[in-house]
Amino acid sequence: MMVRKRVWRVVMLIMLLVLGFCVPLKVQSQGIPGLSQSEVTMPRLGLPIYRPSWELGDTVDPTLSLMPACAADEGNHLVLSGRGGVPEDPRYLLRGTVLWRDEFSEGLEELSKETLAQLEDLNRRGQELVERGQSLAALEVWRAAEQAYAQAGIDGGVWGSRLNQIEQLRALGRYPLARQALTSILPELQALSPSPLTVQAYGLLGELLQIMAEPEQSQEVLEEGVRLAEALGDSRLVAQLQFRLANGDGHQRRLSQALERYERVMETLDSEADLGLEARLNRLRILVLRKELTEAEAALAEVEADLQRRSPSRRTSYGRINLAESLLQWDGPGYQELAVEQLSQGVREAHDLGDLRGESYGLGHLGQLYEGQEDWPAAADMTQRALSLAQSLDGRDLTVLWQWQLARILAARGERLPALALYRDTVALLSELRLDLLGLDPELQFPYRQQIEPVYHGLVRLLLQSAAEAEPEQKQANLREAQQTLISLRLSELDNFFRETCLAAEAIDLEALDESAAVFYTAILSDRLAVILSIAGESPLVYETEKPRSDVEESLELMLQSINPAVAEEDRLERSAQVYDWLIRPVQELLEEHEIKTLVFVPDGSLRNVPLGALYDRTSGEYLIEQYAIALTQSLRLLETGSLAEGEFRALLGGLSEAHQGFTAIPAVESEVRQIAELIPGTQSLLNRAFTREALVAQSRNTDFNVIHLATHGQFSSRADETFLLTWDGRIQVSDLDQVLRSPTRLNPIDLLVLSACQTATGDDRATLGIAGFALRSGARSTLATLWSVQDEPTAELMVRFYEELWRNSGQKKAESLRQAQLALLRSQEYRHPADWSPFVLVGNWL
Repeated sequence: MMVRKRVWRVVMLIMLLVLGFCVPLKVQSQGIPGLSQSEVTMPRLGLPIYRPSWELGDTVDPTLSLMPACAADEGNHLVLSGRGGVPEDPRYLLRGTVLWRDEFSEGLEELSKETLAQLEDLNRRGQELVERGQSLAALEVWRAAEQAYAQAGIDGGVWGSRLNQIEQLRALGRYPLARQALTSILPELQALSPSPLTVQAYGLLGELLQIMAEPEQSQEVLEEGVRLAEALGDSRLVAQLQFRLANGDGHQRRLSQALERYERVMETLDSEADLGLEARLNRLRILVLRKELTEAEAALAEVEADLQRRSPSRRTSYGRINLAESLLQWDGPGYQELAVEQLSQGVREAHDLGDLRGESYGLGHLGQLYEGQEDWPAAADMTQRALSLAQSLDGRDLTVLWQWQLARILAARGERLPALALYRDTVALLSELRLDLLGLDPELQFPYRQQIEPVYHGLVRLLLQSAAEAEPEQKQANLREAQQTLISLRLSELDNFFRETCLAAEAIDLEALDESAAVFYTAILSDRLAVILSIAGESPLVYETEKPRSDVEESLELMLQSINPAVAEEDRLERSAQVYDWLIRPVQELLEEHEIKTLVFVPDGSLRNVPLGALYDRTSGEYLIEQYAIALTQSLRLLETGSLAEGEFRALLGGLSEAHQGFTAIPAVESEVRQIAELIPGTQSLLNRAFTREALVAQSRNTDFNVIHLATHGQFSSRADETFLLTWDGRIQVSDLDQVLRSPTRLNPIDLLVLSACQTATGDDRATLGIAGFALRSGARSTLATLWSVQDEPTAELMVRFYEELWRNSGQKKAESLRQAQLALLRSQEYRHPADWSPFVLVGNWL
């Protein structure tokens, strides 16, 4: 009974997970629900998934894995999908492929010899096609097998054939379709429980949930499958599910537990089992990355012996390519040569099998290996062959990889024009594929810092190099293209933050909005910090500081750390002055000549985290905020200036001053809200118990409000699911903010959204993405927030001063009002330290 209850609980979970749940079908041959012939024959490819092929995460560089809660860099990956995903290649081997296999052991007495032969032939052909990597053809065979089993009246064969069809949908990268199909038939399979078919369905669903970035639900489903398999006494099925649980442990950084599970799988299965090879490969990768080299040596010998005794197949080809990638991460003599040997043999096997994706992938990685050795002719040859195969397949995911790799190689050889053309094509393809985003698991990620950002930065670098040598007209064209490329990079980053197709904004000419504003487009490239300055009526100007990216980011981090009051003032000013000298001093005279009042930054990388107002001019002894108003923007569509420009204020204030839900009290919030309400007539306030989600939704839909001020705990993170605002009755996630603050009857957007008590996620150096996310999702023209948590007294003081400036100076720019409020704190005795006034930033329209 307990097993039955758990099964029903998991089935109910499955029903809740899937929208558009299908009515269970009777056992008859009518195909997989939701799958049409056209969908099968033209699988849509998605974004590239270029990463070390180990499907368990990475202990060396956490940026290669998606969004575990523990590290600083996670959450910044452009996810792929192409309305579902991409077909399998060598990276997928380590996930495991499990087919239903008919043992033809019972219920066949009444079948004719012809029918039995037909079923045996269909099973054999389907398994062979899977082994050869021909998933589309295998899908057709399993569809035919379903019909044959239905005609023969063998229900188990019908269900097994359907599961095999769904497995091939997974192999083709059609994850949402596979998930929908599986959950539509699972209730009927559950009715057969306990049954090996039910267990296999749980295993496949757990796998799909892992792929689609739902690890908790995946673990629950897989653990239920293990209990069912143990109740059946089927050790083979237990091993299959434990293998997938081990994959999940790896994704979530539970590496010791993952190792234990893989070893358990290896002990359970005989040496010839396919899953045993995959478990050995996964275990070897973990050992290498954990530097457990003695055990890794023994594991390497086991893997080599396992591959050697198997006949060539897709599994051995992909296994060799995966093994090579483990070897390339191994510090020691002879491992690169062994990696070349394994890659070469894997490519030969893929070629003999007609597996063009596998062959392309292996050739591309040989090119990458030769690129690392600076053997440019060999690198170019291998990469060009890989690219030709990818293009022949219309494999846009692999095309992006090898175009970018070939562009790097050509640039290194000094062939700038063809390299520039390849970079442009690659960025264009990424921009096209950006519109097909879907949130998937780490294995299906294009790691943002490793593979998205460098493509855009590579194009920017070549454009700047070309501009330096071009005639004036072409120089300006190259600089404008570099600006647009940086804008596109910011757009892709925000799309990934929300893990959905949330942006279709168009870039605009920022400097045309305000003749007294200067716009700084920044790029932290691998060998320099580049800045493109745009001023109304002037051609773009580029200037650079030649320093390795690591040195630039270290200096920015030191400056950020120096804002701590515990750091000596001399050290703080020196670090702040260094960044001032990079960004401002080269154009200081130009800014004065054009009587610039506002500096607008499109910040790249770590510059997003720096309180730019605290940059220090060692010549004048002034902070940058004493010289200019400052704003940040992603340079997307900036909404027109609203009614605040005419001094029209209608504010909705909300907040929590009391300790609640484990968060500390913010006593000054009550005073802050009261003073602002007294200043602005007609203000509506929601404080403490009145500040609920429902009340906020109801009040925000009052179209009279053009300012929404929220003084409550919250967090900005590089992960959308960890970016939130606290209400009395729960949390408002950033992804829900548009539902809360946007009214279907509101004709104009909110002029100003203020988030006065939020903090950035600890240890997350891209947490300021959360500020941009709030700014975007709220639909507000401008958003005022803080880069880190500030004491509530100076926060309240600054907020009141900010509103006084806006209220008393009709038409004053928001950026200037914020500047004046910051200057008031700077010139006070109590809050003059930059830690109190510098973290406040205005994002969006500064007017």
